[in-house]
Amino acid sequence: MQSNNKEDQKSYWKIIFSTVVTCALVFGCTDKNNINMKDDTNNMKNELTNKEEQQLVWAVAQERNYVNGERKGVFIGTAWIIKIEKEGPIFVTSYHLVDVDNDRFFPKNSEIKDVSVSLVHISGIIIKIARDDIFPHREKDIAFIFPKIRISNEEVFQVLDGITGNYHVNDLIGKDVYNLGFPLSAQRNEGDKQKNNQYYKRSFSNIIRKQNGKISDCVIEPNIFPKPTKCIHVNYTSEQGFSGGPLLLNENNKVIGIMCSIILQDDGTVSSTSIAVSLEEIYDGLKSIF
Repeated sequence: MQSNNKEDQKSYWKIIFSTVVTCALVFGCTDKNNINMKDDTNNMKNELTNKEEQQLVWAVAQERNYVNGERKGVFIGTAWIIKIEKEGPIFVTSYHLVDVDNDRFFPKNSEIKDVSVSLVHISGIIIKIARDDIFPHREKDIAFIFPKIRISNEEVFQVLDGITGNYHVNDLIGKDVYNLGFPLSAQRNEGDKQKNNQYYKRSFSNIIRKQNGKISDCVIEPNIFPKPTKCIHVNYTSEQGFSGGPLLLNENNKVIGIMCSIILQDDGTVSSTSIAVSLEEIYDGLKSIF
């Protein structure tokens, strides 16, 4: 998840702090003790998912290939399928996860040969993503990924249905919701399995997690993104790795948004509110691009 400090909401790049932390911790780019953020992992509740839920989401994986032949990878976030065209599935995720031009996430130096992004499924399918496959909707921190591949298994390539019909967003306040994703804490608990190119072979059933809570508010956020954005607030703390994952209603398992941000308090602790960009914004972005 991204983080958003209320004291500096007008800076768009402030909300990608948590993803920088994720990459830094896993790749050893920095010392955890030097990060100006208190460890509130115990407040970031998540639980195991069932087999049906595990089929719905894909891990956004970043891999670094070093000049010396070493490879390191980490699941930095989550993606899911919003639509299927004749040429293949269209995935949606958070743009900050696939911003390959941002050197803070995809550094290039004398030791690193190249950095790549893939989508990884529990079935074992790995889709390498090219730059031309990414269609950004930067203003709302949304990205669509259209790799143009043949669908070989309908159970794997499932479209997540969104809420439809005549409803008012304020009617959603108080509704029970859940989100799915690949939190960093679950990856840590699986131990160091990134050596010898084995990081894709981790126990997916233990890494794909869900969080539960209620919708606390539906608002237009004026400052978090470059332009005002329709967002949903939930009453629980999310964490790094859930970015890009779907937010769903418990009552019908329909998608209502995409997880994007956590909020940092003035003292650096994580608040009890997380933010999702509404499904309306996703559909508007999809229509503007495809």
